[in-house]
Amino acid sequence: MSKKVTTLRKGMPLKSAIKLVTNTLHCGFPVVDKNNKVIGIITKSDIDDAFIENQLENTPVDKFMNPNPVLIEEDKPLFDALLDLHLNNVNWLIVTDDKNSLKGIITRYDIKLAFKSSKNDSTKEMLLSKT
Repeated sequence: MSKKVTTLRKGMPLKSAIKLVTNTLHCGFPVVDKNNKVIGIITKSDIDDAFIENQLENTPVDKFMNPNPVLIEEDKPLFDALLDLHLNNVNWLIVTDDKNSLKGIITRYDIKLAFKSSKNDSTKEMLLSKT
């Protein structure tokens, strides 16, 4: 799990967000409130939509974000994360605590590495918080 995550703040102008996201290879970014609680996700495709609609100048990121990102709590088994990835047809999940505060991002690759390096035969018991 990656704990260093580029986030965008609620109310941040899209123009400012573009400066942050253009220097990364990531394609999606959690949107958080002032308490670091996840309130949505915005992708580079969402930002492209705003650009096409000529709404970059003063438009906040929350206008173009998806308010229903796929989340998983940090105390869940890795197997649950893999199942969520499959069922939601996504490549990564936003990891939160029980109060919805951002803890990190976990990808399919992270999960495969954890399974591969595990000495435990029961991969269903491996927890996200241990990755």
